[in-house]
Amino acid sequence: ITWTKAGDTGHGTHVAGIVAAENNNSIGVCGIAGGSGKGDGVKLMSIQIFNGDDGATTSGMVRAIQYAADNGAHISQNSWGYISSEASGYPYYYLGPGNDKEYKQLFSSEASAMDYFVKNAGSEDGPIDGGLLIFAAGNETAPRPGYPAAYEPCVAVAAMNPAALPAYYSDHGPGTDIVAPGGEGLYKNGEILSTIPAKFSASGKPNYGLMQGTSQACPHVSGVAALGLSYAKKLGKRYTAKEFRSMLLSATNDVTPYLKGGITLKYADGSSLTLDYPSYKGKLGGGFVDAYK
Repeated sequence: ITWTKAGDTGHGTHVAGIVAAENNNSIGVCGIAGGSGKGDGVKLMSIQIFNGDDGATTSGMVRAIQYAADNGAHISQNSWGYISSEASGYPYYYLGPGNDKEYKQLFSSEASAMDYFVKNAGSEDGPIDGGLLIFAAGNETAPRPGYPAAYEPCVAVAAMNPAALPAYYSDHGPGTDIVAPGGEGLYKNGEILSTIPAKFSASGKPNYGLMQGTSQACPHVSGVAALGLSYAKKLGKRYTAKEFRSMLLSATNDVTPYLKGGITLKYADGSSLTLDYPSYKGKLGGGFVDAYK
């Protein structure tokens, strides 16, 4: 794993900390599934597909997903994706697939890897038969998530801000499955605090920093899924991937009561973005994730 190439941002480390930063050690932050502080937190299998400015390749993504499935991963946490097909302000050749058929045509090996993970991940003595694919919906304020998040076997995670309102950047709409805290810099200290590598720390040592995005919302859901699977294992229960996915997506709270009013954002280039919160009704999946449920 590298984090020192030109173009690296510490993004993966920040996402990992949201899932699994150790709890009860009086340092930094508590990961959603960071355990009790006795070394019993969720285990992470870090598989790098992005490398600074070099970006990622389809073959690398395919190898990563298959490797995880073949080596005991239960959950595939993915804070990456293609630009939504309904995003505005982008040249058409930057936009990703618009539906599952297009995705399978354009990225057939990648879609097959996703299907492979859902069918073959997990372990014989584990709490789930198959695997969970959890993806960030995207950050273009588009009325449809990007792919692979929008692919039917995947869980597409939108982002909400500290007021439980849709984050201004979050993709949403058909294909969105659930919403979780992604942070929003419009609020004081409103972004998500998590782990960052030494390279991005003022002290020159591994530290903590703020980021926002559906990339940060996604690991909240992955962490809650990990808690659920850990509890299922403790109880001696075992579920199919389809059963557990259904449980995860029904363990939510309704966002509708929060969807009131709106906001207009003005940018330095003279452009603006107006959000009408009531218009998001029914476009944020089943609601926001609830670990207790």
